[in-house]
Order: sequence, then structure tokens, then C-alpha cells
Amino acid sequence: MNTIPATKNISLLRHAKSDWEKPGLDDHERPLNARGRRSAPLIAQYIKNQEIAVDVILASTALRAQQTLELLMDSWLGRAPTVFATQNLYLATPQVILREIGKLDEQWNSVMVIGHNPGLGDLACRLAEKSLEYPTACLTVFSLTAENWAEISMPSLPKAQLIHYCRPRELE
Repeated sequence: MNTIPATKNISLLRHAKSDWEKPGLDDHERPLNARGRRSAPLIAQYIKNQEIAVDVILASTALRAQQTLELLMDSWLGRAPTVFATQNLYLATPQVILREIGKLDEQWNSVMVIGHNPGLGDLACRLAEKSLEYPTACLTVFSLTAENWAEISMPSLPKAQLIHYCRPRELE
């Protein structure tokens, strides 16, 4: 009997462009700038048009990541994903991002992580097995052959297929 291998989907979204206009503002508290407020809805529309499924979202607690998340929430046509905000994703390394993913309940098959570079972009490049430009509001979606979230860890990542790679400037 042939069995279809189990898959898990991981979407990685770098927060939209943030505002650097207020000197002395704590990095964690930086909001989106005008460009970020324009590009996040473009990515939201892309998610909707491509019908990208997301069961659960793990988002950094940084203001710019939370504002990016808010601009995405209409993307899922009435079935909003479960959302968890965690300080652990603020400027997280690929290993920390995967550790957070590994904690997910098996009821979910698709996760979106909203976070920061360099960790998010580094993880995307490792999963894609190639160098990718990862500007603000960049989205990648991967399908991984994995039975459960906990087995998706470094250094021995399961085979991943890059399904979507989208940068906001391609949508303008």
C-alpha cells in the first residue's frame, strides 16, 4: 500500500517597512512607516489571491510585526488563523524560530511566522537551499515532508519545496 508522505507548510513573512524617524525610540516599539502600511496590504491581497492556507500564526511582539499582522487579518476569507504573539521571535535566529514552530499542536498543518531579519531570511534561504533576497514584507511559503512540527529542526531539516516567493515591489 502506497502512503502519501505527511506535509507541513511554513510561511515566513518579514514585517513590513518600519519607521526610523523618531530617534531614541526603542527598536521593539518602532511602528510601520507609510511604505510599510502600503506594502502589507499588497502581501495580504497576494495571500488571498493565491489562497495560501494558514492555520496558525506565530508573530513577534515587536510593534512593526504586530501592525503587519493586523493588515493581513482579512486575507483568510472569514476563517482567521489562531494567533500567538511571542517575545521569543523578536530578532530570533533560525534555530529559535524552528524551536517555536516545534511547539505547535499537531492539529495545525500550516503556520505563518511574522518576524525579523536576519533570522527569518536566513531560515528561508536554508529551506530553499539557495540565496534569496529578503526585503521587508517578503513572503516565502514552503511545503516540508514531515510527520510533525517537532521534527522540523536544524541541522537536519526535512526536504522543503519553495511554493511561493513574493516581494511587495513585484505587486506594485
